[in-house]
Amino acid sequence: MHRDNPRIWVTWERHRRSQELATALGCDLHTLTSNLPYGLRVFALSAKTTLLLSRLRPRTLFIQNPSLILATLACCLRPLLRYRLVVDRHSNFILRTLKPPRILGWVFDRLSRFTNRHADLTIVTNEVLKDLVSEWHGRGFVLQDKLPTMNQAEPWLSRGLHNFTFVGTFSADEPVDNVVAAARLLPDDYIVHITGNTALAKPGLLGDAPPNVVFTGYLPESSYQGLLAASDAVLGLTTRPHTLLCCAYEAVALHRPLVLSDHEDLLAYFHRGVIPTDNSPASLAAAMREAAERRDELVAEAGMLAEDLSRDWKVRFSGLQAEIARLESTAQDALSPA
Repeated sequence: MHRDNPRIWVTWERHRRSQELATALGCDLHTLTSNLPYGLRVFALSAKTTLLLSRLRPRTLFIQNPSLILATLACCLRPLLRYRLVVDRHSNFILRTLKPPRILGWVFDRLSRFTNRHADLTIVTNEVLKDLVSEWHGRGFVLQDKLPTMNQAEPWLSRGLHNFTFVGTFSADEPVDNVVAAARLLPDDYIVHITGNTALAKPGLLGDAPPNVVFTGYLPESSYQGLLAASDAVLGLTTRPHTLLCCAYEAVALHRPLVLSDHEDLLAYFHRGVIPTDNSPASLAAAMREAAERRDELVAEAGMLAEDLSRDWKVRFSGLQAEIARLESTAQDALSPA
């Protein structure tokens, strides 16, 4: 079987991690998107993906999960198209299965177990999730994000003496209400920027915010990088455990200090230049005050952390390359048992 594309990467959303890993692994990246309503979008993207894989016939297929539907499709097509399947799975394992409606949680859980079992390798970001992959009869590998290249920053002008940025998307795990409440406890010259599409914010949130909160809306990349670079600290906050936040990698790449939710996985990996918080308004306000007072010290620590994480990532990535080479060296017809 002729294969012009030995490695391709398919994703149904634009994501910095996929872009970085696809480049590092020598994959042709195919980002398939659609603006259709969810049901039609899934159908359209499934059809596009099937046609793409049938045409390119990759030796090794890498996909991003989410989407779980994409991962399921890739597992179903694998015996027919005979590729090795590597799934880069984000922390969307057990996060929705315990919430209503229960039928959706049950389906999510069944598909999660199916995709873990039928992929040749599942890349995750911490040992807890690797253990879960093993429990579900899959093969896991831990690789955190590569520190991104952040060289597009444009100057960001702010009226504040101290500036902070909460990187968000107004999703359910983001304590944005607490960030707004924390800003009320701070002086007027502490400006708290909140990123993300404001159309997704809760009704009334924008109108009730104090004057020192700035909702930036969705920013182009150069403006986004400029805002992070101008911040005394970047707020990386989530209520979900076992989640390593993209904004934390971005902040470290820019040598910016972090205010991070007090979760074991986050603080174990981002171990310098960080102030932990329990996400409460009082704790967040105190953390921002401390970040402002210790700014120079924390910036220096963030620079050292960037060096630490870059070294660690290179070692882990070499291990991943060896694991993928082992998969690719086996006979293509000897697919793993279900």
